[in-house]
Amino acid sequence: FVSWIVSAIVTEDRVKRDEREYFAGVLTNVSQDKVGRAALLDSSGANLKVLSEEVGPSKAQSALRRESLCRVFRNVFMGCVKDGTVPLVIDSGAIDTSVGLLIGSLGSEERKALDTAVPPLALGE
Repeated sequence: FVSWIVSAIVTEDRVKRDEREYFAGVLTNVSQDKVGRAALLDSSGANLKVLSEEVGPSKAQSALRRESLCRVFRNVFMGCVKDGTVPLVIDSGAIDTSVGLLIGSLGSEERKALDTAVPPLALGE
């Protein structure tokens, strides 16, 4: 069921835009439950990987849909420690996507301040 909702969200059919927004909201509710979060992380986080690609800044979508998908990430992130799914969440790429969205929304002065406060990590550490 969750995979079907994810498929419905990422369809490119312009006629189904309202449905995509509706399903993004449904997925927000589904991800509040441990079973829903587990379904998003099934098959090595395949569903969450698809959503990570969908919510990226290069995708044209409504603010409502992007907000709903970000709430799905929030629910998965908040539950991953309790659910014991931290490695799956990391492997899904959802954290990287979320950080990219946050950084992309910052102005140039805010980015400079962030670079000063939190230097980039060296790979392999």
